[in-house]
Amino acid sequence: MMTSLLSDVNVSGAADAVVVHNNATKTIVGYVLHLSDANSQGETRVALPYLAHRGPDFAIAPGSQFQLSNETGIRVRGQGPYVNAILGAALFEDGEVVGAVYEANLLFTEATDRLKSERDVYTTLRVAGWDAVQQIASQSQPKPGASVTYNHFAQSTARELVQVRDKQNEAAAFALMEKNKNYPMPWRKQT
Repeated sequence: MMTSLLSDVNVSGAADAVVVHNNATKTIVGYVLHLSDANSQGETRVALPYLAHRGPDFAIAPGSQFQLSNETGIRVRGQGPYVNAILGAALFEDGEVVGAVYEANLLFTEATDRLKSERDVYTTLRVAGWDAVQQIASQSQPKPGASVTYNHFAQSTARELVQVRDKQNEAAAFALMEKNKNYPMPWRKQT
C-alpha cells in the first residue's frame, strides 16, 4: 500500500520501488519515507539525496516523478518484504519543509544539522585552515553540545573537502565549498 501525507505529492508503485509524483510548484530535494512489512515492522528513512549528491539528477521537479532508491538491506528472520510505504514529509528547493508534524520535524532537524555543519566547516577552513578541517575529519574534537547528526555531517563534509583537495586540488575544494554554501536553510510556515 502506498500513502502520502502530503496534498501536492503522491506516491505509487510498490514498497520496493516507490515512485514519487511531484504535483507541487517547487522542486523536491528531500523526503521522509516510512517502510513496513505486513507485521508493521520496518524503518523510517530521512533522505536528502540532493544535498548528499548536489545535483539536479536527485531532485524531483514540479510535474515530474522519480523512483526512489530502496535498498532493503538485511531483514530480521520472520520479517517479510516491505509492503507499505508512507511519504510523510518533503523538503523543497527553497528550504520549505511540509508534512505531518513528526516527519516534518525529523526532516527539518536533519537538513538543518547538515547545512549548519557544512557552513561551520567552510568557516573553519576560511578562518583556521586545513589543519583544523583535518581535525574535524578525524573527529578528534567533536563540537561540544552539538547533536550526533551535526557532528556526523561535519565530519563527512570535512572528509569530502580533504578528499577533493587531495585528489584534485585546493581550488576544486574551494569551488565545492562555494557551490554549497548558499543553499537555503530549512523553514516551515507558521500555522
